[in-house]
Amino acid sequence: MANSLSPAERAQLQTFCMWTAALGNPFEAARRAGLSEESALRMLHAPSCRRILRSMSAQPSADRASVLAGLSRLAFGSANDAAKLVFAQEPPTGDMIDALDLFQVSELKRDKAGGVEIRLFDRQRALERLLEITAENDAKAQAQALLAALGGADDA
Repeated sequence: MANSLSPAERAQLQTFCMWTAALGNPFEAARRAGLSEESALRMLHAPSCRRILRSMSAQPSADRASVLAGLSRLAFGSANDAAKLVFAQEPPTGDMIDALDLFQVSELKRDKAGGVEIRLFDRQRALERLLEITAENDAKAQAQALLAALGGADDA
């Protein structure tokens, strides 16, 4: 399948595989990649797709990078689409909701009066966790530098 794909189809396959690896849900991945569920099923059965997914899952740093990207998105991302949802004059359609970036949203509720309550993830906690991870990385780098320096001293 990979050899017979156009560059656009190959890019769509890569996007689908990236979302599938990240989300673990091929149907949600299909939606995010702009594919129908039928196309997603065809791709999943293709050897090229399975190869890409195997290579993506074999990368141990991908999970750490995903966590850092998610924390960064929570810490520095925009909540504008959540505000649009709260202040919309009319109830949004499913397509309108699909187009919104609601990554910042931790909870959605409609009260008995028809109002909408939206809770967002805590930016400060995301920033604190990013700081902790950065400090851990700095400590590891310093320890490795010290070990390298001590190892180099023996060679001199």
